[in-house]
Amino acid sequence: MKIYKLNSLTTILFGFFIICFVVFLPIIFIEVLWNTTIAKSYSDFAIDFWQALILWLIVLVLLNLIGIFKFEFAVETADTFDKDILKKKLESLQNKPEEKKEEPLDKN
Repeated sequence: MKIYKLNSLTTILFGFFIICFVVFLPIIFIEVLWNTTIAKSYSDFAIDFWQALILWLIVLVLLNLIGIFKFEFAVETADTFDKDILKKKLESLQNKPEEKKEEPLDKN
């Protein structure tokens, strides 16, 4: 399994991209489709952004329960560490000269 290491800026930008396309874009589509079809015929059934948000969250939860869309999070385990880098760090710590302890000055 390949692991891609991302810096924090890339992670933040990727997170914004995912949030925009998974959360907000479908909410806009739900609101527009509902208000251009059903709300044109029945004006009492118009929805706003928050109602579309609740509908989309219900859809996501149902898809998760059915198993079509899974909410998964990447968890780094001991198997995914790069063992060569870990060995080099351990060797560098072992080869590091010990710091000299300062002896207290005599109070004579």
